[in-house]
Amino acid sequence: MRAPVAPVSRARIALALVLAKAAVGLAVLASGFTHVSDDDYARVVIAQGFAIAPRLDPSGTSWLPLPFWIAGSAMIATGRSLLAARVVAGILGALSPLPALFALRRNGVSTVAILGGLALAFASPWSAWSGVATIPDGWTAALVAAAAFALMSERTLRIAAACAAAAALSRYDAWPVCAVVAVRAGLVVGRARTPSARKEGKMTRFGS
Repeated sequence: MRAPVAPVSRARIALALVLAKAAVGLAVLASGFTHVSDDDYARVVIAQGFAIAPRLDPSGTSWLPLPFWIAGSAMIATGRSLLAARVVAGILGALSPLPALFALRRNGVSTVAILGGLALAFASPWSAWSGVATIPDGWTAALVAAAAFALMSERTLRIAAACAAAAALSRYDAWPVCAVVAVRAGLVVGRARTPSARKEGKMTRFGS
């Protein structure tokens, strides 16, 4: 039986992943990387507009408001600059491994497997670039991956729902994932309402 990981160890693992992802981002920036496309700057302008006049749908053309809510709120506090947008992007990129880490740990995946898999995924060229660009692609992909990992068991179904919902508010690509999570949740609820499941639940509660 595998010994449980102490809370301090979990915190150290999380910190190591965040620092490693941040180091990758800094290396990308040091190499001269500035943006993926003109969409990077278009998104900054929309976030600046939100900072000036906050509204539910900052872009006015699509229902993908979460990135603008985050960046725009930061700009309200720190100023409507390109640097502010890039700092927010870097922070979100550095934190992006954490949802997947939490989902995998909750499902009993070994630390070695988690670190190896996430290191391989988050050090890939596209992940490295999008992790510091002012587009939500990098951290949205991380949320989608975390949602998929969380579907491994019923105990992490709420994590899957939260990650998929956040991703769906950021990229249209994540919407099919929400559908998968909804189907999975529906199956779990439906199974829980069957007579055999209710009987089993009563037996568990009463210890018989």
